[in-house]
Amino acid sequence: MGEDRNSLGIALSMPLAREMSPRQYGSPASPDGFRSMSDLDSRFGQAIVPAYVHPCEQALPPRSLVVVKLEDGALLAALRAMLKAVDRSVYPSHGFHSDYSMIWVVDLEGLLRIGLEEDDHDRFSVAIPRSRAVRGRPKRGHPALVAGEAARIGGELLYDVSASEPKWVLSNRSGRYGLVEDRSERHLRNVAEILAVCGVEVEIDFRSSGGA
Repeated sequence: MGEDRNSLGIALSMPLAREMSPRQYGSPASPDGFRSMSDLDSRFGQAIVPAYVHPCEQALPPRSLVVVKLEDGALLAALRAMLKAVDRSVYPSHGFHSDYSMIWVVDLEGLLRIGLEEDDHDRFSVAIPRSRAVRGRPKRGHPALVAGEAARIGGELLYDVSASEPKWVLSNRSGRYGLVEDRSERHLRNVAEILAVCGVEVEIDFRSSGGA
């Protein structure tokens, strides 16, 4: 029987691969394996609770949710393969990444959570094209990645197929977690480091508080 996969094609249950470097997300871990809240605040900004969260963003987690754990070599390999298997001349290879909103946040514990912006539809949700929500139905945005709880910096990961050299662009375009006063370009670069450890190079697009 094949393993279950989420809507991004990542296996939901994977055995751990060989143990990776003790470095977690670009900096040495403390002796007990965890970093302090002040260290996480410095690297990814303070965790904030959004001013508004729709009930659907607190309900079931998005079908597409992936929690990036650097000790899980199998998941990293699957994520790397998905992000690298893009070719401008083959639309199915990049359609989800160029025409849909791939959103992300860093949670309270410093873990990167990635998923697609989804349309709430009764008991399930489906990915929706960028800026094309179905009228009368709410979208499951960034808060859905953390069940509406507090999180650090957040934004979007977009495959820019229109560039002369197609590239992955990491931005802090999240009105509730990314475009706030506490966030800095350094926070976004630290998230880019996580993806670099996963084997994916990105260009960053930092926007100041109040930017669009």
